[in-house]
Amino acid sequence: MSSEERVVRVTANQISLRLTLTPKLLSKSFDDAVIGPFIKAYNKRAELAVSRQDLLGVRLDEAQVLKDLSVPAAVVLLKHEEVHAELSFRAPLDPSMELPSNPFQAPPSSMGGGAPKKEELVDFHDDDRSEIDRMKAERRAARIAREATSGAAGDEAAKETVEAAEADAPAAPSEPEPLRLLAAAEQKLAQLEEEVVAVRAVVASAAGEFAEGLLVDASKRAAALSAAANKLQYGMDEIAIGDLDESEVPAARARRKAVNAKLEGSLLPAARSLPSEVKAALAAL
Repeated sequence: MSSEERVVRVTANQISLRLTLTPKLLSKSFDDAVIGPFIKAYNKRAELAVSRQDLLGVRLDEAQVLKDLSVPAAVVLLKHEEVHAELSFRAPLDPSMELPSNPFQAPPSSMGGGAPKKEELVDFHDDDRSEIDRMKAERRAARIAREATSGAAGDEAAKETVEAAEADAPAAPSEPEPLRLLAAAEQKLAQLEEEVVAVRAVVASAAGEFAEGLLVDASKRAAALSAAANKLQYGMDEIAIGDLDESEVPAARARRKAVNAKLEGSLLPAARSLPSEVKAALAAL
């Protein structure tokens, strides 16, 4: 998976599909980018087909119910983490079954489905954080809790195995400080480039009931991105390539030059223009 892509594993009725979304798909709504493709794949494998109208609810990472499917996929999905989305469908009618005497009667509970319980829905307006901030924070907390519970039993055995392996393994040579700083700068540059794509996707697709909240959140992200890009530029001047061995200097200079070229050529201009782009989108609401 590249730094600009995000991954979601979608499951319904024991059928699972792993989707990798490109920046183009991330700019679309969660409905169009995730739900639609999954239903097509689901119907090829399931005995009874379902449609978009049969969808009852979407639960993310077993913790939150996604109520607005028009939110951009880039906002719902997490960076560098695989999100799990569980879909609930109304049980489709088996063609071999006879219709009841009253065809408009509600299906019995044995058919499955049913609307999500009211208490499971999340109220995103009880504090000053945006809907997306709350959703992501609670999903991460739920994931950490699950991983801590499932991994506790094997922690001690794993620790002993790692300690034994480390005792037998030769000590790894320490990386020179300039090279370590270069690697960190390259990683930070990739993260900021990904953030530019994500913020612009929000600006381009923000609409509907949550548009203002999404754009306010995007404004904060744009300001933080601009500050981080400036900090990265200043940090590049602090990398003392002259302290390296002579044989390592040419490659290190080339790497620093590549980072500076991307900074000055695309990232810094984008970071400086993003706040005005968000402001214009807010004014257009």
